[in-house]
Amino acid sequence: MVLGINIHRLLAPLDALVGAISSWADDASWRHRARRRPRHIVLIRHGESEANLDTSLHQSVADHRIALSDKGWEQAREAGAKLRREIAGNGRVVWYCSPLLRTRQTLQGLLEGGGWDASVEDVRQDPRLREQEWGNFQDPEEIRAAMSERHEYGHFYYRFPRGESGADCYDRCDSFVGSLRFCFGVLMD
Repeated sequence: MVLGINIHRLLAPLDALVGAISSWADDASWRHRARRRPRHIVLIRHGESEANLDTSLHQSVADHRIALSDKGWEQAREAGAKLRREIAGNGRVVWYCSPLLRTRQTLQGLLEGGGWDASVEDVRQDPRLREQEWGNFQDPEEIRAAMSERHEYGHFYYRFPRGESGADCYDRCDSFVGSLRFCFGVLMD
C-alpha cells in the first residue's frame, strides 16, 4: 500500500486488459499462420552428383560447388513429373532446398520436369538442410583414419576434423523443423 492505495487493486483492470490483448494477438497470429500453412512442403535432396561418380572430386572441389551428373538431371526431371501428378492443383506448395549447387540444380530439374512455372513463389534455401560436413577438400588418407576413429568413438557423436558430427546435423535439422512449426503452425502430431 502506498498512501492508503492498494496498488495491486488499482492495476488489476490494466493487467486483465493486457492479458486479453496478448491472448487476442496470439490467437490472431495463430489464425494468420494457419491460413498461410501450405498443403505441401517439399524438402529437396539431390540427384546423382558428379562426386557420386568420382569421389576424388572431394579432394579438389568445395562440397557446395559439386554439380549434378547428367543422370542426376534426368532423375530430377523424372521426380518433378511424378511429383506434379501427385500434388498439382492440390493447395499451396513450399519448396525447400539447401544452397548446395547440386540441390539447387535438382530443384531446377524438378520444376522443369513437372512443368512448373519458373516464377514459383515459395522456393526457399536454408543452409540447415545441407549434408553432413566431412571436412574441407577431403584427403583420402585423412578420411580413412577418421572413419576408423569414428567407428571406435561412435558414429553419431564423432566430429570429423574441420567437419561435423551426426549430432551436429541432428541439431540443425531439429532447428529447421522448429522454424517450420513457428512459420506455419503445428505441422505434425
